[in-house]
Amino acid sequence: MTEQEMAAHVVEALARDGWEVYPEVRPRQDWPRADIVAVMGRRVMVVETKLQLNLTVTGQAWRWQPWAHWVYVATSPPRLGSQRSVGQPVLDCFLRQKGIGQMLVDILCDKPRVAVSSPAGINRTAVTHYLLDTVCEQHRAYAAGNARQEYYTPFRETRQRLVRYVTQNSGCTLKEAIAAIAHHYKKDSTAAACLAKWVRDGVIDELELCRNGKRWELQLAERGE
Repeated sequence: MTEQEMAAHVVEALARDGWEVYPEVRPRQDWPRADIVAVMGRRVMVVETKLQLNLTVTGQAWRWQPWAHWVYVATSPPRLGSQRSVGQPVLDCFLRQKGIGQMLVDILCDKPRVAVSSPAGINRTAVTHYLLDTVCEQHRAYAAGNARQEYYTPFRETRQRLVRYVTQNSGCTLKEAIAAIAHHYKKDSTAAACLAKWVRDGVIDELELCRNGKRWELQLAERGE
């Protein structure tokens, strides 16, 4: 079982229980990315997935505790006869003390099964608006734990909107495009400065800025064969 397959089983199990599930969510650019965010009404759960319980996934889960009502780690169960790492009992104890729950994902039974081995405590004072304001339908297009590093981000959405607008309005100015599309920047002036840089640096390689007299126009970039 790969980590992506395991995360997919967790997503399916949560969805069956009535949660709206959003994989790979990053509320802010300087924050980590949550493997799975599950929402039911205004209730928020975060699940971090790893094939085996270790210090990395424990730390990832701990970081989300202030921002979600429940936080879980999801791992595969230890196999009969396999040796637990020396530090695993310490990690188990740490998770219980911090109120972080554990899910076990077992694919060696008749049907893949996701079971809560230790329930998470509830954080009634969680500041959940960062996650609630970020999750959107586009997150569902990207699989949790995906190995190709393909994630939904606000920049990705702004980029797609800009390219679509220029495709339909070739020769427009950047100012005209920014006024016409929704973007994730706080100010249009910030959007103009940043997007102009990303076009010139080839980050938004579908477009190019071309001078036409005193006017700088956005056009689709010519791609070589």
